[in-house]
Amino acid sequence: MIQNADEELEAERQEKIKKLKKQLQLLLEEDEPKIYQFQQMTHYMTKQYCNYKFHQKMKNGIENIKTLILMDLSAIIVIFGICDEITKWQESVVMCVGALLAVFIPGIGYAIVYHKYKRLKNIESSGCLLEYTNVVLDVGKETKFLCSDGHMEEWKMRSDDDAKVKAGEEAVVIYSPSTHEMFTERKEVMNKICGI
Repeated sequence: MIQNADEELEAERQEKIKKLKKQLQLLLEEDEPKIYQFQQMTHYMTKQYCNYKFHQKMKNGIENIKTLILMDLSAIIVIFGICDEITKWQESVVMCVGALLAVFIPGIGYAIVYHKYKRLKNIESSGCLLEYTNVVLDVGKETKFLCSDGHMEEWKMRSDDDAKVKAGEEAVVIYSPSTHEMFTERKEVMNKICGI
């Protein structure tokens, strides 16, 4: 009888140890950082995405140029509004400077924006294919990615204002091996652009 009681206690103890080991294993698995595997895009998908990203960045850059032009025009209006005793000569100088700025800001601004984002067009022509993977965006957390050539990339995830992807949302991370850049896009957008 005592032996049966000891065996039952030992069996219960062994069962509790097994349960604790399983719980510990689950906790350890949760704490391990997930490593995402990149897949290479096709040439077509790389071209489509590079064109999309280039046009998106150009559109945002042109919006900033429009803002500068409006600020220029606002400055002219403010100058005329503040100055009561402005001579015809001063008025013509202000108008000429404002007109020159209104002409040069779009041209120079466009050239600057184009050269800044021209690298996106060059990615596709370099022959180096983009890589992608699906993730659940965890903003601010270091995430590891295994590239298709076997090397690891670590990237601190951030919310992408252009893509409007927020923390906890499913997204597609695109990696450019030629420029070592990562972009984040919403899954629906990538499905529209490349069929992912």
